[in-house]
Amino acid sequence: MSSILFSIKAMLGKKLTESFYKKMGKKFVAVINKYKGSIDIEWASIGNPRKQPIVFLHGFSDRKENFYFCLKRLKKDYYIILPDMPGFGQSTADENLVYDLDNYENWISEFIEGIGLKYFHLVGNSLGGAISAKLAMRHPERIKSLSLVDPAGLYISEEKSIYDEALRGINLFKVKTP
Repeated sequence: MSSILFSIKAMLGKKLTESFYKKMGKKFVAVINKYKGSIDIEWASIGNPRKQPIVFLHGFSDRKENFYFCLKRLKKDYYIILPDMPGFGQSTADENLVYDLDNYENWISEFIEGIGLKYFHLVGNSLGGAISAKLAMRHPERIKSLSLVDPAGLYISEEKSIYDEALRGINLFKVKTP
């Protein structure tokens, strides 16, 4: 009985969350787009496409909409691009894919090419920070500025972390219990 109640509460929570993000998207005049490539990526664009673009990459277990709250001052002067990272939000989530930094870098590089960005500012948080650093090393000529906010990628061998599970091949997206 408690698992049924848990499922109902989870479903209600998801509907409330989605409703909230939809309302915030309207407030920021976010346009939701779908990129179809080797992996599907849903992304939001905010602002005038003729302005300088800023790409924001979110962290593990996050989603594009969480950047809405820091955009109030930026949306007037920049074209903001917010992709849902593969495995999160409304982008492809497939337990058979390998979600490592090399694949993320390739997927995001393909996405950036696919939407036609030549030069852009790049902001990455957590996992998005690690991916942003790799993108900047791969495409330094295209990155106008790089901001890393609490980036992932620092590994301390004495401390066990979620990274250790990933290195052992454990799929971090396969949920086994509520």
